[in-house]
Amino acid sequence: MLATRGYRAGLLAALFAAAVIAVAVKPAMGLEVWPLREWTFAFGGGFQPKALPKREPTPVSFFLSGSIESKTGAQPPALRTLELEGDNHAAIDVTGLPACGWADLRSADTAEVRRACGGALVGSGEVELLLAYPGSSPIPVRSELVVLNGGFRGGVTSLFLHARISTPTETTIVAPVKIKKIDDGRYGTRATASIPKFAGGYGLVESFSLKIEKGILTATCFDRRLQTKLGASFADRTILSGTLFQPCTPKG
Repeated sequence: MLATRGYRAGLLAALFAAAVIAVAVKPAMGLEVWPLREWTFAFGGGFQPKALPKREPTPVSFFLSGSIESKTGAQPPALRTLELEGDNHAAIDVTGLPACGWADLRSADTAEVRRACGGALVGSGEVELLLAYPGSSPIPVRSELVVLNGGFRGGVTSLFLHARISTPTETTIVAPVKIKKIDDGRYGTRATASIPKFAGGYGLVESFSLKIEKGILTATCFDRRLQTKLGASFADRTILSGTLFQPCTPKG
């Protein structure tokens, strides 16, 4: 279900349908929606299981979805960065996992990445893109999205988001994600994803969904909630921020 220039899908339908594609069982997801003058951005997140110990860190799966929709039929701006500040009752640890480097990914298709870096695979999903070349109708394309461990160095955990499209030409898109510890009250980690220009600068992300698993994320439920602060920046210099609240059930 792809939101093209005709925008065949409603925003929430596209967002949650994408989440269903990405995961076999969709959890209850927090949702933040920014209705701007000409377009709307929505972002959702959730985790499983919901019942967690108060003090003992327990592995969790984490789900993310996002969608951009025009209100006027005009092309929305390209997403440039996503920044998530994670609850200080959650953590990431890639110790012992194989790592995959930029050089392994930059020209590889998805099958090649899975063969070469299968041990570094920590998540997967789907991304829907729009290629809006001047003088032609926008081209909607879809790609599998894979999330790979890039290792830990200098206090920074690296992940890579990898997608591959074949229309109109073979193009690999790799978005680096840098994660580091912070000390900001409720928040204990900051993850920043940088979305590269692609298709000669005429491509943009319309929706995405992914699930991160493989035990790299842990969490506790100390006060019946986990929360995430979101920041997003776009090519037209729009900057958005918000907070997702997700309930959890303490046990033990």
